[in-house]
Amino acid sequence: LLLAAGLDGVKHRIEPNPPTTENVEKMTDRRRRELGVTRLPGDLGDALDHLEGSGFVREVLGGDLVEAWLEHKRREYREYLEAERLGESEARQWELKRYLERG
Repeated sequence: LLLAAGLDGVKHRIEPNPPTTENVEKMTDRRRRELGVTRLPGDLGDALDHLEGSGFVREVLGGDLVEAWLEHKRREYREYLEAERLGESEARQWELKRYLERG
């Protein structure tokens, strides 16, 4: 996907934004717009919404794969939110079990 995005940029002659040394988290919205800086999704749910709406990703990976991935990750996110609703400790335990325990 990353390689396809780079090749698409070359093909369509998309120029990257100029680099900045400013802290983008401390920038005003106006300054971000001036520099062409956009915010990343705030959580997995927002990221999945962006993915769902991306024609580019569907074109590169195929609609079936994107739909399967969305279904899987939305289920995972619901499980996480349920654990988080029960408390911070439960959320951390869910994360450890989900991502670090083997076997």
